Amino acid sequence: MEKAWKRRLILLVVVILCLATVSGITSGILRKGEQPVDFSSMKADQIESVELSGTTGGENGEISHCFTEEEKAEFLSLLNRVELGREVDSSEAASTGAAAAYDIKFKDGTVVSISPGKCFQVQTKYYKFKNFDDLWEEFIVFNSL
Repeated sequence: MEKAWKRRLILLVVVILCLATVSGITSGILRKGEQPVDFSSMKADQIESVELSGTTGGENGEISHCFTEEEKAEFLSLLNRVELGREVDSSEAASTGAAAAYDIKFKDGTVVSISPGKCFQVQTKYYKFKNFDDLWEEFIVFNSL
């Protein structure tokens, strides 16, 4: 009788550990699917400046541009339409050639660094750019400033 009770207790502990592990893994996967920044809620009056920096990929191809008020409003309008998907590994996001990064400085002192591409970088993380095909041409215009 005592051996059967011990077996049931061991089985119960194993089941609980398995459920806890599955629950932890599932919640981690769900968190990775969240959009890191809600671009649609950004308002022009919250933003102090937007600065573009990057490279064209060629010799002397370094670029730097601080947006005018009009460019800032147009860029924010574009960002408001960005839809990000799941987080991806940085090796999946690696690219070559031209690259552009934007530092968005908010009036509260917060700075958000982004780099759009097939995978959209926000700070140090990369995410699937769900509507890349719809918006990429518009990002190219800003990358060319």
